[in-house]
Amino acid sequence: MPLKPGKYYPGSPIRITATFFDEDGTAIDPTTVKFRTFDPEGYEQSYTYSTDTNIGRNDTGAYYADITPDKFGLWRTRWETTGANTTFAYDDRFNVQHSPFYDAALRPDYT
Repeated sequence: MPLKPGKYYPGSPIRITATFFDEDGTAIDPTTVKFRTFDPEGYEQSYTYSTDTNIGRNDTGAYYADITPDKFGLWRTRWETTGANTTFAYDDRFNVQHSPFYDAALRPDYT
């Protein structure tokens, strides 16, 4: 479930995946699937599968969230599910690198 190694920049889309299994190791679809983010300033955004278009399903138990970070710094993510024998929570994080091309306010003025 962790993101692939690499650098991430503001304004670049990122796909975060999760696969959910029962205790026997069989992929399952939970009753509800939610994905939450905390940006570097602590603002939370929450998405729900079948309600928000950036949360999708590839196969049984295999879900993804497409987000586009708009700030540099440490982002935190959390998958949450509910349902019979499918209650699950998984926290992760990724770092978005500063890009002088994205945030003009942070660029030095050499004039």
